[in-house]
Amino acid sequence: MGTALLSGLGGCAAKHLAVNAENIRPEVQMETQTMTAGFARVDITPGPGMPMGGYSMMGKQGMGYRTKLYARAVYIKPKQGRPVCLVQCDLLAGSLAVHHKAAEIVAQKTDVEPAGFVMAGTHTHSAPANFFGSNFYNKFASAKKGLEPDFFEFLCDRIAMAAVQAYENQRPAKIAIGSVDVYGATRNRSLPAYWRNANVTDEPPADQAINPLLHMIRIDCKADDGAYHPAGAFTNFSIHPTAISTGNTLYNGDVFAYIEREVEWGIKKAYNTPFEPVHAACNMTHGDNTPEIPPEIDEGFIEAKRVGKIVGRAAMDLFTSLDGELNDDVPVGYFAKELDVLESPAKADAAVCNRAVVGCALTAGATSRYTPVLHKMPLFAPGWPRKVFTHGCQAEKRVVGGPFQYLILPREDFPHVLFLQTIRIGDVVIMPIPFETCMEQGARIAASVKESAEKAGMEGVSHYYVMSCSNGYWGYVTTPEEYSLQYYEGGHTLYGPGTGAFLAAHLSDMAKSLASGDQAPDLPSSWAFDLKTKHYLIKKDAPAEDRKVIGRPVYEPEGDNLEACWTVSWEDLPPGVMAFDRPIASVQEMDGDQWRVLTKEGEPIDDSGYDISVQFVKMNSKTGMGIYQATWHDPVKESGRKFRFAIAPGEEGEYIFSDTFN
Repeated sequence: MGTALLSGLGGCAAKHLAVNAENIRPEVQMETQTMTAGFARVDITPGPGMPMGGYSMMGKQGMGYRTKLYARAVYIKPKQGRPVCLVQCDLLAGSLAVHHKAAEIVAQKTDVEPAGFVMAGTHTHSAPANFFGSNFYNKFASAKKGLEPDFFEFLCDRIAMAAVQAYENQRPAKIAIGSVDVYGATRNRSLPAYWRNANVTDEPPADQAINPLLHMIRIDCKADDGAYHPAGAFTNFSIHPTAISTGNTLYNGDVFAYIEREVEWGIKKAYNTPFEPVHAACNMTHGDNTPEIPPEIDEGFIEAKRVGKIVGRAAMDLFTSLDGELNDDVPVGYFAKELDVLESPAKADAAVCNRAVVGCALTAGATSRYTPVLHKMPLFAPGWPRKVFTHGCQAEKRVVGGPFQYLILPREDFPHVLFLQTIRIGDVVIMPIPFETCMEQGARIAASVKESAEKAGMEGVSHYYVMSCSNGYWGYVTTPEEYSLQYYEGGHTLYGPGTGAFLAAHLSDMAKSLASGDQAPDLPSSWAFDLKTKHYLIKKDAPAEDRKVIGRPVYEPEGDNLEACWTVSWEDLPPGVMAFDRPIASVQEMDGDQWRVLTKEGEPIDDSGYDISVQFVKMNSKTGMGIYQATWHDPVKESGRKFRFAIAPGEEGEYIFSDTFN
């Protein structure tokens, strides 16, 4: 959150968007002959102008992309019962408003009801924000204030499109489920807070302070040849996608971009599958688990690729190890609950505070990326005596602005409507929650749910785990012990030290319904959101000018934590007219007397991968056209080969090409 709260306490003069959605319960064929499943991947990359989410005031506006952003949907329909649809998005988090609006569309076109529909964000800090269901995070998660209405509508449509396509792509399916521990990719960024936990003794080694579990649901589908072939996977791993720095202006998936693609490409190479593989990779208990990047190395795309490939290759090895484990009949079920914590702050012996409060430690930033200057100031720095600006329910939390915060930040602007799910697929129970969950708190929630489910008769489940940043965004949840030290994670646990126990109580109660097979959750019949808005996407009218390449490609050698690259500039339709959610740039190679798309390790060098970036530079004031750059990062370094950039047209026109370079 950085310095956002200090510089942004003023009002936001903005219009309002009323978002309304119906809770539709579609007709479902409860018994079928075969289990079915389907995948889909839909581009959700916006045009230039969207504020980046995650770094608050230190973040920039996106002017292009280094890796495309996607919504990846997995639809699963068991032989008996209702289907689920899990949609993973290359975004900071889910959004309750987007979830409910997209779920309404999905329920109208499929047999998936809102209670069985999930929108999970990977938590990349290099993707757009300003689409959340609360005014607070639309104001403070990025450097700009207000929900972007055009991007919001775009997201709702595209996420629903992914779910509908996955439903339409369904085929008879087999599922295999497995896990592996992955070390060397993550570290705990808040060890003093973790060591404070009552069940942790003697400051154990750092590799015991991370969650190494990588869990995968592999799905094979029946093809036209009558055989089952790999179609994709749904994976969870705990890693904070912050390898890319605050100064970045290119939308990208951070470490998850590589985790996703390593498996998608690996399936194609290993199995020659007739399907276009989809790997939906989501976060787990990542709150205090950050990428393992040596302190002497600057963070950036080189490190994001290195760390992402460690996890991605481990995931691919796990995928192939499941070849002989496939089963065409696994149990699938879910239960959901929605509550307003302002109206119902207690559950059993657990309770949250009667309003959300921002702690000073939040504005100072995380230990892996402090807010400049502020993190050294008294009151804000971790470890400063917690006797000033603290009070009752929020315990050790030092309140930013003291009592003035209560006047300036209305409690209704914070997220307060909580949507929870418990989802069983085979031998795993997944709990999507809208929090960034710290490792130990996630383990405690899972243990509580496991105990409750087993007492209620749940059998055949090996893993219970939290899936963070799902269906909304509420900041963090830490253990009470970690909270007491007030590191960044504790300062961003908005509803106080009882939040984790409150979540565990509700999810454990829901597990009883899941164990009994109850799939009729008591959810509202409709939803409504009133959100302040502001436009950020750059939009210009389309001039009647020709598209053209500007100059020759330019080579830049390797620099400080920067790959070597080739860059070309060109004029094209202005932002808002030229869609970024379509293929734009690729590199071609001369093969004999023919040009073909260059491949590297079997994959095309285009903007669907991770080595081509596209960005908007500026407007040409004379022609009214936009000026753009395409860059080929980490290029092939072999003499004698000839290359050129190819720039695709939009709905009309022809390709344009750069001069040849080598």
